[in-house]
Amino acid sequence: MSNLTTKLAPNIFRHEPEVWDAKKCLKISKRKCTDAYGTKDHLAGFLHDSYGVKMYNGGCVRDGEWYEGENYPTPTVAKGFEIIYVRSWFFRLIKK
Repeated sequence: MSNLTTKLAPNIFRHEPEVWDAKKCLKISKRKCTDAYGTKDHLAGFLHDSYGVKMYNGGCVRDGEWYEGENYPTPTVAKGFEIIYVRSWFFRLIKK
């Protein structure tokens, strides 16, 4: 964790990062999300916003201990793929 995160909330539960193989990375990098009306997005490879630090007002209990929040690190992807950040849109998985 960065120094800023440690200073603000030293009691954060850190999840282990997922490891994605080439088959899963290829599938996700080609996937296009659709909105509520069925319109496909113009960019493929959208990763939902479940990565990063999540803070909770009342905290959370993990493995019998209380934490102020949780850290969900981005997955480790297969060689030839990378996760990029698109401003105002979040993360995307692309093939290099």
